[in-house]
Amino acid sequence: MTDEDEEIRFQLNETAKMIRDSRAESLLPQEEQGGKFTYPEGAVIFEEGQLGAALYVVLEGEVQIIKRLENGSSRILAVMGPHDFFGEMSLIDKKTRSATAYCRTEVKVLRIPSASLSKFIETNPKFVIKMLNMFVRRLRNANKIIESAMVRDPYHVIIDGLKEYARTEGIRSLHGTRLKTEEFVSWANYRLGVPEQTIQQVLQELIKAGKVKKGALATEIVLRPFR
Repeated sequence: MTDEDEEIRFQLNETAKMIRDSRAESLLPQEEQGGKFTYPEGAVIFEEGQLGAALYVVLEGEVQIIKRLENGSSRILAVMGPHDFFGEMSLIDKKTRSATAYCRTEVKVLRIPSASLSKFIETNPKFVIKMLNMFVRRLRNANKIIESAMVRDPYHVIIDGLKEYARTEGIRSLHGTRLKTEEFVSWANYRLGVPEQTIQQVLQELIKAGKVKKGALATEIVLRPFR
């Protein structure tokens, strides 16, 4: 853990103490209660369509952000790890939750109610910079979707997406980087704006070309280094 990580963790601990000491939380609705909370694997922290009253910071574990689609299925938009935050959109635009937060593992979070957000920002300058960086990344991802929608040849878009996804979600092995096929397809569909059928077709072309091979598990593919 870096010195910056240690300082952010210290600031988050101090913020949790400040919230706990300054609020009569037992009198508040659940999501307006601030402080540290632990959720078991498989728990839902909040659901799409609910009113939002708090920002969440991941202290330990992983949280999936899942979006429901019109056909009844769902897609994983992002996976949040330690020091990542989520749930801020409802606090900014005062609208309902745009996605569901699902615990991929046991998760410890710091819940920051809207009433405490201003004080949190004042006392956590480095985390504010992290928040701004996150906003910029999300804006860039939105721009990628727009750009990809205008690209006639999605082949290189998918290749770039594979490289990016492998850096954050891949599992390195002697034969390459293992990726879960369904999760990559969902990620690429949302992040790159490429239809799922096209993604599957490009993956098959890459398999034939030897750049990607089928994994030992039917649910995985292995990404080989691109020259």
